[in-house]
Amino acid sequence: MIAKATFCFLLLVTTISHVSGRVIRIGTGTQYNSLRSVRLLIKPGDTIIYLSGIYNGGERIENLRGNEDGWITIMAEHQERVIIHGGSTAFHFTDASFVRLTGFTFTSQTENGVNIDDGGSYDTPSHHIEIKECYWRDISATGNNDMLKMSGVDDFKIENCRFTNGAKGGSLIDMVGCHRGRVTGCYFANGGSNSVQVKGGSSDITIERCRFVEAGERAVNIGGSTGMEYFRPKGNSYEAERIQVWSNIFEGNGASVAFVGSADCEVINNTITGSRMYVFMILQENRQPGMKKCSGNRFINNIVIFDALNRPAINIGPETIPESFILSNNLWFNPRDTSRKAIQTQLPERNQIGNANPLFTDSNYSIGNNSPAAGMGMKVNGPEKDFNGKPFRNIRSIGAIEY
Repeated sequence: MIAKATFCFLLLVTTISHVSGRVIRIGTGTQYNSLRSVRLLIKPGDTIIYLSGIYNGGERIENLRGNEDGWITIMAEHQERVIIHGGSTAFHFTDASFVRLTGFTFTSQTENGVNIDDGGSYDTPSHHIEIKECYWRDISATGNNDMLKMSGVDDFKIENCRFTNGAKGGSLIDMVGCHRGRVTGCYFANGGSNSVQVKGGSSDITIERCRFVEAGERAVNIGGSTGMEYFRPKGNSYEAERIQVWSNIFEGNGASVAFVGSADCEVINNTITGSRMYVFMILQENRQPGMKKCSGNRFINNIVIFDALNRPAINIGPETIPESFILSNNLWFNPRDTSRKAIQTQLPERNQIGNANPLFTDSNYSIGNNSPAAGMGMKVNGPEKDFNGKPFRNIRSIGAIEY
């Protein structure tokens, strides 16, 4: 995914020349040295270009608003050669709209790497935000600190970004009360509590075609435990709804996925290997009045390599409704115990491909047409494309990569 970033960056630069608006440069040889220094100049359609160099973090910008016909683009002149170093937060955007951020490296922040929020005015979320080809690394914090913190953000896309070495107690991406978004083609490694957490009334978010490598205690946490005063909108009865985890690769995480106070969410066509604790979890951590129990989620068409001998594949917590979950057409394989004909998963499963070697053909978990996963998937509405961006066949395979 990230190898395509240079091409995407050049395409963006070419596109800018056709957008009405000015180009404002920040850096050595210009009259501006920070985003704050040009804030009052920026209008819809403008492009702000950071010249190569290292810049101090700590920028807080309120009410940065483009429009549908004139996005505001903030970009690095050369990808990964513009570094925003330190500060409690590199960039903090409040009540932003139609803003695109691309090509930056963020490192050594002490609170959150980048923060985007609604300023606590829940009825006016930040919206139409795009973040592309950015790299977060080595946060200088160990507590509940996040590399990308989003609270009250709607209609967003996070694409082809990298996140490595997060805070032990935090997330690489943390979303509270966010809606209608996509996290696509990203790479996550060495996370803390989570790589991606979606909670606080979040809904209609797709996490697709990403790679999670040793990416936290729970690589993807669908839900959580949020104070009711932070829910967006207020009055939601689930931490997360309609979250789609599609066509991803998980390697060596604590638990790859956790459903935590969530409903109508789905984990489809992923490849999961090396889970140290559980493959997935069903939990209810938010037990405040009015919260409904975790229920009605789906785990379908996944390849699961789980080599544990004496622990269950699924962790089921109290005050949940596990019998409402749908498990179907998953391929399970335990390379340490090939004598079993099926894998016991504590929950009933339709059409399990039980304890079958998927016959991977390379280190990216590709399969050939001789794999027991080939052409054995359940018909589903999505995802349309596999981890590599190739369309799934009409009769699809199991796992993240179509044969």
